[in-house]
Amino acid sequence: MKLMKAHRVTQLLPQISRFFSALGLWFGLGSLVLFNVAMKATVNPERSDAITSIFTRPYTPQPHVSFAKLLRQEDRLEPATQELRVAAELAAKTGAPSNVLGATTDPASLLETWATEADRMAAAYRYWRGVASEKPDYRDAQLQAATLALQQSDTSEARRFAQATLDLDPNNVGAQQLLNILAKK
Repeated sequence: MKLMKAHRVTQLLPQISRFFSALGLWFGLGSLVLFNVAMKATVNPERSDAITSIFTRPYTPQPHVSFAKLLRQEDRLEPATQELRVAAELAAKTGAPSNVLGATTDPASLLETWATEADRMAAAYRYWRGVASEKPDYRDAQLQAATLALQQSDTSEARRFAQATLDLDPNNVGAQQLLNILAKK
């Protein structure tokens, strides 16, 4: 029986070469290899791992929270918020523990934190800008104000505060990095 199957396979192989030329087969094989290499080079492994974990555990909130954090790092706030809402619904349904060794992993509280973060950042920027103007020789206040100004997309103020930091401490690595970032903008 095995001999008969092997004979059929050997009879089939010459038929393939009759329908397809060797050059076409090599081109197809090369295209598949190049496609796989290109996909491996362009795909973000963290993102693909997060998506895979969502597909393997769709009814647990933690993969959704991890994917939402990854989307937020990519500055895709709306999809991140939607993913966090899904995680909050799943956490409410499953009753998953939200406090592990003192670290809060509750998606609802994380969603509230994300919603108020813009206001907290603006308040922190106003505070450090005030401290930097009251105490112009306070290097760390100048640097913190520069960092927060950059986060608020106020590049002229960020440049001014970073330069003030460098005037106080010419070897300050943080201010040099900020000015390098600002030079690219």
